Amino acid sequence: MSHELRTPLNAINGFTDLLLRSKLTRTQQNHINAIASAGNNLLALVNDILDLGKLEAGKMLFEEIPFHPVSAISAVTDLLKAQADKKGIRLIRKFDAEVPATITGDPARLNQILINLISNGIKFTEKGSVTVQVKTGKKCGDKIPLTFIISDTGIGIEEEMLPTLFETYTQAGSAITRKYGGTGLGLSIVKQLAEGQQGTIGVSSRPGKGSVFSVTIPYEIAASGQQTLSANLRILMAEDDLLNQKYAVELLKEYGTVVELVKNGKEAIDKLSAGIFDILLMDVNMPVMGGLEATRAIRMKAKNGGRQIPIIALTANATESERQRCLEAGMNDYLSKPFDPAVLIKKINVLVGLATTDPDTEVNEEQGSLPAVPAYTGNLEFKSTIDLNYLKKALNNKKNLIREVTELFISNVPLMMSDIESFYKKGKRDLLGQTIHKMKSNLAIMGMEDVVTLADTIEEDLKRNGNKAMLAPMIMSLSVYCREAIKELRELTTKDADFKTC
Repeated sequence: MSHELRTPLNAINGFTDLLLRSKLTRTQQNHINAIASAGNNLLALVNDILDLGKLEAGKMLFEEIPFHPVSAISAVTDLLKAQADKKGIRLIRKFDAEVPATITGDPARLNQILINLISNGIKFTEKGSVTVQVKTGKKCGDKIPLTFIISDTGIGIEEEMLPTLFETYTQAGSAITRKYGGTGLGLSIVKQLAEGQQGTIGVSSRPGKGSVFSVTIPYEIAASGQQTLSANLRILMAEDDLLNQKYAVELLKEYGTVVELVKNGKEAIDKLSAGIFDILLMDVNMPVMGGLEATRAIRMKAKNGGRQIPIIALTANATESERQRCLEAGMNDYLSKPFDPAVLIKKINVLVGLATTDPDTEVNEEQGSLPAVPAYTGNLEFKSTIDLNYLKKALNNKKNLIREVTELFISNVPLMMSDIESFYKKGKRDLLGQTIHKMKSNLAIMGMEDVVTLADTIEEDLKRNGNKAMLAPMIMSLSVYCREAIKELRELTTKDADFKTC
């Protein structure tokens, strides 16, 4: 049944997609859009019915394979970000610092649970945000429960509907069905997927205020030996930002590797001529010579008898076009900042021959392109944007190092902001764009996802040569966010125990 139903539907959807890319009249475009929408809705319904049939028949099999939870969840939120951006909704993700780098379980079924719950959150939210939070529970032997909390600021659910919400074909009222559509199967499937992995699901909601769904699943912590590098590995890193240098070097030192730093592409080429390295980590936007130009030069030299070296792009631009530019220039792989340390280690292992496959890359290819840069919504009421969970996890909760990186942020960002304001006033768009780009990785390492989105929007607007008057409020908002973040970090470094030296 699965094959017989999905095969014609995939053909219908595939040829509809091809038609949408062709030249059409407005009437034809409207008709094809209607077919595409109906086809996608029908495929979703068929998938739900088939999954429900498997679950109820006890035929659903759950895999036990190692995967990176942070990467898996990031891939899902990246996939759904465009859907949120289209509605002007913020899609926020937060991770406990204690979330393991690698766990054993079924990543595909986790994706299915998260896609269903996050999509619902976006669908039933007209303004505000949808937040995906991952919390860790108490370890029991080699197992740890992870709780995935999806909260939204949407329409909410009436209290009398909550007890039956996870039953098959149940929806929150006929008026809701007429307005938003759906089959009433999704939450039932999520419940059974969670319970099939010895997990639980819960919900709380207030009409007009939003809903909170939580799924808890126990996972086995994968052996740390799966994330190792050769202690003799020699890594060359081209990166001009001091904070990014510090972070990457401290991360790689944990694995006993030898890391040498250069500040631009020209220095990387010179260093490769003078010494032997196993891999090159290359920033894209650097002074003197950028990463793309340097990569082309390295590949050209290799064609003329020079040594080939694996190159991984590390860039603050999380867009498909940036990824394509990196690969077309001759880079072997691509990772956007801030990166998951486990993913970087895995990619290095693959490229130097210590591993044979890269499941993270395969997931990204399955999910399609990276998220497009969202449109600026103007919704910039200030709230705390600092979320240090990423920084603490990346630096293994080393208090001295956390404090050092934080102090670099406090000293670097005001200088960058001063340059940004100066370049804007003088109309130096190229320098303004370069400084905005450089600032993004500093913001990202502090968990400032909303502010990174704003910086993305400014950078893209500059590339499109947008109206100068539109830049003014965005740069002003960026300045406010940065000042408040620095103020908050200064207070933390004074009061918070996590920032006191060991």
